[in-house]
Amino acid sequence: LNNGVERLERLISDALDYTAAQGGNLKLELQTTDIVEIHHAVLQKAKPFLMARGQHLEVSLPESAPCVSIDPLRCEQILQNLIFHASVWSDPGETITVNVTVSQNSVLTSVTDRGIEIPQGDREKALLPFYRIGEPDGKGSADSGLGLALASKLAEMHLGRLWVESNRGKGN
Repeated sequence: LNNGVERLERLISDALDYTAAQGGNLKLELQTTDIVEIHHAVLQKAKPFLMARGQHLEVSLPESAPCVSIDPLRCEQILQNLIFHASVWSDPGETITVNVTVSQNSVLTSVTDRGIEIPQGDREKALLPFYRIGEPDGKGSADSGLGLALASKLAEMHLGRLWVESNRGKGN
C-alpha cells in the first residue's frame, strides 16, 4: 500500500510541477550553491530506495566544485528523477552510475543504467511527457512518464539541457 501511495504522490507532484513549468508559472529560487553537496544529499536519499530494489550505486564526484547559482530543490528534483528512472528500468543486482564532471563553465552530471537500449529514434521522445519506450518484463511500470520530461524542463530553466544516450550492452 505504501508503494502505491508514494507512486501516486510522485505522479501528482510531477504533474503539477510539469504543468506549472510549461505554463511559465514555476519560478526558480536561485541560490549560490555547492553542487557537490546537492549530489551528496540526493545520493544519500537514493541509497535506501536502490538497496530495497537490490541495486547498487557507483558514484564519481569531484572533491570540490565552484559554487553555482541554482535552485537547489529543483536541482535535487532533477537528479532524483534521473536516478529513479534509471532504477525502474534496471534489474535487481544492476548498478546505477552517477558521474559529475566540472569544467570551467559547466557541470555535467550523468546517470547511467544498464536497462534496455533506447532506439535512436526514441531518444528525444523519451523526454516528452508520458512517452514510454516499452515495458519488457514489467520494467518501467513504476515510471509515471513525467520524470524525464520534468527533469528536462527544469534543466532548461537553469539554462542547461538534458539528453539521452544509449549504447547496446553499455546502458543509457
